[in-house]
Parts: sequence; structure tokens; C-alpha cells
Amino acid sequence: MKPRMSNKIEVGDKIKILRMCNEPQYTGVEGTITKIGCDCDGQPYYRGTWGKTPVYPRFDSIKRI
Repeated sequence: MKPRMSNKIEVGDKIKILRMCNEPQYTGVEGTITKIGCDCDGQPYYRGTWGKTPVYPRFDSIKRI
């Protein structure tokens, strides 16, 4: 695996959810990004192996692990 030179989240990255707005049960959950998309308002989101709820970087806090 090559070293990453960017802080940009990409499909395949492993993350830990530090805080998810209105979804406290996801705090501390780890998973892998499987899709990066935009909602109907143009806001980016991440979907992954942690469950059905997407992570919105504008509102939620994550870190790459």
C-alpha cells in the first residue's frame, strides 16, 4: 500500500465515527467507506460498513484509522 499524501477520504478508507448528529449509537463505531456521494442539496456524504445511516462531513465527525 502506498503512503497517502492527502487528508481526502476515499472509498476503501477505514474510519471511526467520533460523533454523528442525532445518532449517538454510532459514536465509536468503525467501518470502511463503500460509497461517496452527494444528496439532493449537493451535500457530500459517506456510506459504509457501519450501517444504513450515511455520514455527512458537514455535521458529523470522523477520523481515518
